[in-house]
Amino acid sequence: MIKKSKGTAGMITLEATISMLIFMLLMIVVFGLFTILMAQNAIAHSLLQSTNSMSLEAYASSRLGAHDGFTSIGDGLASLIASASDTPAGGRGFASQGDWFRPGGSGLEEAGRARFVAFLADGNAAQAHAFLEGVNVVGGLYGLDFSDSRISNSNNLFLEVTYVLEIWGFIPIEVTQTAVAKLWLNN
Repeated sequence: MIKKSKGTAGMITLEATISMLIFMLLMIVVFGLFTILMAQNAIAHSLLQSTNSMSLEAYASSRLGAHDGFTSIGDGLASLIASASDTPAGGRGFASQGDWFRPGGSGLEEAGRARFVAFLADGNAAQAHAFLEGVNVVGGLYGLDFSDSRISNSNNLFLEVTYVLEIWGFIPIEVTQTAVAKLWLNN
């Protein structure tokens, strides 16, 4: 016959409660880390796609002889693509007008943001904002800062975004991600 010792009646319940608490805390930590990885991966992928797309757009625009945006050939191509996809030409942010890639040009930050939204959420700013808020980017889409984006003297396009990720709802971490692509300019 097994003899029960005094004071051990609730020992198994107490051990199970402590073990379950530790397990739940570990799961919360792992979930938070996966959310961080998902946010950084989605932003990095969209940033890289945007940079590559913008570098090719600069080539196409300069090769077609555009002076301010696309020429009639470029506009015709954009219209053809848009009619095939039932969207207005350049309406989703996959093409930008202006001279952001030319020396002294302006609008790189706006063109980069529009292209980023195009690749992140198919040009839907509300959807991009909701996704970014869902992965704890403070301010969502409006919390992304593209102001450090630049074109170097060696014609490299640096698309740089800085944002704050909030881990577990109360730990802010500032993150900067950069993608670089060679501008294909027809000089």
